[in-house]
Amino acid sequence: MHNFSAGKKEKTADYGVIEGNIEDAKVLQQIEPVEYMFNFGAPSSVILSNAEPDACTQTTICGFIYLLAWAKKVGVKKVVYPSSGSA
Repeated sequence: MHNFSAGKKEKTADYGVIEGNIEDAKVLQQIEPVEYMFNFGAPSSVILSNAEPDACTQTTICGFIYLLAWAKKVGVKKVVYPSSGSA
């Protein structure tokens, strides 16, 4: 899943990418169950995080909680949540 707030759609042409936001339950329902989930759903820059802290918190924290609920529902075995320390 990708909301394309950063990045380009053409770079994902070889992959099955669902366009949407991790906060949208209808979009989450479109994802087929998987065994492993990697969540990269976070702002792409510290500048953006500082400029829009509420929106970034909503996506980073609340969106991750929605993904965890979905993962539990469909039986995901492992969840990987990478993070940068570049703040």
